[in-house]
Amino acid sequence: MSRQDGDRIAEARAMNNIGWCYLTMGDFRQALDHCRRAVTVHEAAGNRMGAAHSWDSVGMAHFRLGEMTEAASCYRRAAALFRDERDQQYQAIVLSHLGDAEEAAGRPRAARDAWRNSLAILTELDHPDADEVRAKLTAHDVQSKAG
Repeated sequence: MSRQDGDRIAEARAMNNIGWCYLTMGDFRQALDHCRRAVTVHEAAGNRMGAAHSWDSVGMAHFRLGEMTEAASCYRRAAALFRDERDQQYQAIVLSHLGDAEEAAGRPRAARDAWRNSLAILTELDHPDADEVRAKLTAHDVQSKAG
C-alpha cells in the first residue's frame, strides 16, 4: 500500500519491520535482504533516522549470521547517524550492540570501548539499560583478569 501511495519512507519502515519479523523467526538471510532494502530506500529519501534504525537491523542480521565484522560495521554506521541526529538513547543502544559484536569477533578492547561509551550516555540519560551494559563491562573485566 505504501508503494502504491508513493510513500517511500513508510515503505522502507514496512520493509525493516518485515526484516525484524524474519529475525525473530530465525530466517536471517531474509531479514538481511529486507533490512538492506529498507536502508537503500531511507537513504534515497534522505531519511537519516530511518536509515539509522535500518542499519541497526542489518547489523543484527549479520550478528545472528555470525558475521561479526559486518555487524560491527553496520552498528558503527547506525551509531554515527544517531549521534548526528542527536538521538542519544538509540546511539547508546547501538553502541551496546557494537560492543557485543566486537566481543564476539574477539576484539575485547573495542568491545570495552563501545560499552563504556554506551554506559556513559545511558547513565547521563538515567536509562534503565545502563545496568545491563554495566553488567557486560563487569563480566568482561572479570573474564579479562581470569584469562
